[in-house]
Amino acid sequence: MMEILKFKTSPLSLEEEQKIATLLNQDKIVHKWNIDRENNDTLLTISGNEADPQ
Repeated sequence: MMEILKFKTSPLSLEEEQKIATLLNQDKIVHKWNIDRENNDTLLTISGNEADPQ
């Protein structure tokens, strides 16, 4: 089942975003992810099969 998780984060530096990208791109469960900087809160959205926020 496809799950969508949303996390409110503090603004991320380019280095932090690259670290997150490396981890999420290697995870086989993660189907798609996005960092929304246009929202008042920086939102990290992750969708994937059997995603678990823990």
